[in-house]
Amino acid sequence: MKSKKLISLLLAVAAIFSALSCVSVFAAATDDEAYDMDKVYFLNRIPEEKYICQATADDDYADNEVLVVFFNEYSLNFKEYTPDDFANLGVVAVDQSDINKEIGEDIKASIPAFCDEVVFELGLSPEYKEILQNAIMENSLDKLYFADSIDRLLHIRPELGEMLEDIYEYNQWMVLELDSHDKQNVLDVIKELEKRDDVFIAEPNYYMHIDDPIIVPQPDETQPTTAQEPTNSTVLTPSATEKDSTPDAPQKSTATPDTAVKTSGTVATGQQNFALIISVMLTLSLFGVFTAHRLKKDKK
Repeated sequence: MKSKKLISLLLAVAAIFSALSCVSVFAAATDDEAYDMDKVYFLNRIPEEKYICQATADDDYADNEVLVVFFNEYSLNFKEYTPDDFANLGVVAVDQSDINKEIGEDIKASIPAFCDEVVFELGLSPEYKEILQNAIMENSLDKLYFADSIDRLLHIRPELGEMLEDIYEYNQWMVLELDSHDKQNVLDVIKELEKRDDVFIAEPNYYMHIDDPIIVPQPDETQPTTAQEPTNSTVLTPSATEKDSTPDAPQKSTATPDTAVKTSGTVATGQQNFALIISVMLTLSLFGVFTAHRLKKDKK
């Protein structure tokens, strides 16, 4: 009777060991997914570098407009620009597209929301919210003494990382209307704008023309069909269409760190299989001990 109780106790211990092994494996998988990522949201960001326009008077662009894009650091001030901000350049109007304004409002609202989450998750005192906001707007998060804790949090809460990426990717842009129609004057104004610390990109407002329709041959047909209907050439400006679909809307020239291929799932699966094998082997060993004990008892 005592031997049966002992064997039952050993089997129970084996079952507990198996369960604990599975729990530890799942915990390890969670850690892998949370931390074993090469993506760093802000500590290794590549800074924006001023773009120097290479346009010439032979290019096809509006002869009285200049497209201006501001650095992210200055864009986060959400300044309302007027012709007075471009003194001595002959600017008579500043046109910022509605879509860019809407994006700016969304970014402006997301900054305090992001800071609230970080302060809460890291258990910081309320006054750190203002410190975080200033650091974001000055692109100096990496200079905070708890920068590593913030970056670790962003890996645990990917949605916060994406929120911060959207903030860093925001660039305010607008079209400046000049007081004269002169393509060379457009180039001269661009050179003056490039001297400013806040200007990321200054370039002509190019005319963009829709290409001729592409002919796509269909299978088992001798006559090709057109992929789209021919359209007349059109002129597109940033204020005419949405930013993402506008050919002459500014495109960021800076690179953001790519997310590495995640291998945590494979690692976790291997750990689970290993734990399962160990549990099965331990159970079989205990059954072997039990069988040997019974055989020995029967012989007696």
